[in-house]
Amino acid sequence: MFLKSLVIRNDEEIIREIPFHKGINLIVDETPSPNKTESGNGVGKTTVLRLIDFCLDGDGKNIYIDPEFKNTNQKIESFLKENNIIIVLTLIENIEDSKSRKIIIERNFLNYKNKIQKINGESLSNDEFSTKLKELIFDSNAKNPTLKQLKSKNIRDEKNKLTQTIRVLPQNVTTDAIYESLHLFWFGIDVDTSKDQLVRDKNIEERLQSRLRKDSNLSQINQSLIIINKHIDSLNLKKKSI
Repeated sequence: MFLKSLVIRNDEEIIREIPFHKGINLIVDETPSPNKTESGNGVGKTTVLRLIDFCLDGDGKNIYIDPEFKNTNQKIESFLKENNIIIVLTLIENIEDSKSRKIIIERNFLNYKNKIQKINGESLSNDEFSTKLKELIFDSNAKNPTLKQLKSKNIRDEKNKLTQTIRVLPQNVTTDAIYESLHLFWFGIDVDTSKDQLVRDKNIEERLQSRLRKDSNLSQINQSLIIINKHIDSLNLKKKSI
């Protein structure tokens, strides 16, 4: 699938429309400036990536919350919510053929009954939205890898994401089995989704055993069992006497 267009609108008008074409798409600051060496920071390059990510099942909070310092930009958040800003991302199977299959994704920043979350005009819940996108874009309905894991290679809107080429997922929530399933998927190989769960279960079991060995030894465990068994015998005697 190719990016065809990104539209920012509200209920009344289109605020900005960004078309895409085949090949490299550049975001260029054309604001007149006497200083030709300025970097172009603040022109909106990262914001466009975050809006695309939002349409592809991102939570959208990084659009108005600083990812590093977690400060909320109240002005941007209010603008998005009070004006019911709707982001429309259109994907197309063949960007050179306007009649080829399209995926039109619409989302706003409101919750509950005011929430807009549609694919090709169909309103979907959070789980349905993610599943449908993965099915349409990646032709997969397998549990793993998830849509968020699959798109991590393509959308790199933070500094830490730019430094990693292969291991592109957050380190604190990732096992080698997840990377194995992700890499196999990238190479078009069927993924055994059960392996990751087995690894997770094994890690939990090892942590429990480690805690038991750390907190007590075999002698202490046996003493505890003796006390517990005596208490059980005492309760049984009371039960018989009733």
